[in-house]
Amino acid sequence: MPGGELLMVGYRCWFRDGAAEHNAVVVGPDGAHRRSGSLGDGIEDIQITPSGRIVVGYFDEGVFGGNYGWADAAGQIPIGDPGLVEFDADLNLVWSYPPSWRASETGEPAFPPIADAYTLNVVGETVWACIHVDFPVLRINDGQIDVWKNDLVNGAYDFLVLDDFVGWVGGHGIEPERLTVARRTGDGTDLYRTFRVTGEDAVAPRTYVASCNRASMLHRFTEAGDWYLLDLASLDL
Repeated sequence: MPGGELLMVGYRCWFRDGAAEHNAVVVGPDGAHRRSGSLGDGIEDIQITPSGRIVVGYFDEGVFGGNYGWADAAGQIPIGDPGLVEFDADLNLVWSYPPSWRASETGEPAFPPIADAYTLNVVGETVWACIHVDFPVLRINDGQIDVWKNDLVNGAYDFLVLDDFVGWVGGHGIEPERLTVARRTGDGTDLYRTFRVTGEDAVAPRTYVASCNRASMLHRFTEAGDWYLLDLASLDL
């Protein structure tokens, strides 16, 4: 986070005695506790923008609130109900993805509902996501939401963005080492090219224990301590 602070979050969160537990804590560069708060249950991924906006995507249990006491709290809407939520650097909720019911009640534009925020990425202050159901590509910039249809890849957890290109690693029914690159055109995505994600000696780093994406770069960490990097910018698109 800005100023060298570090945000640590537990992805599960209990709702007890009328309140959500604090599952997020911010510590300073010296390791001292600065503040804590609740980001809700069922967290799929978190990205932080350069200005300190905390963007959180939730999987289905966070959206529908079935476990960890949320289902037992009558009338309590889960924090992750919208699927995508933003918090400020002080852990205050400041923006939520508009639920589908709002369009029918207010006449506002309807956006694809989120049952599970499979992927999340940030390029500067712009938020990108690829969501279930139907896995469209979302771009959220200063509250403006743009949507591109995606008929190429479903269920990928790694999602990269570079200018007009987007890329998915793996996906349902796709080799886990396959990188599918598409170009955003009009309101859809057109296949550009596919690649094979490999490591040293052309062997894919299958034994990674952590994987994350940021802008055009994919980061994978292995049990042996190796750090693999893949950058769409290096593929000469």
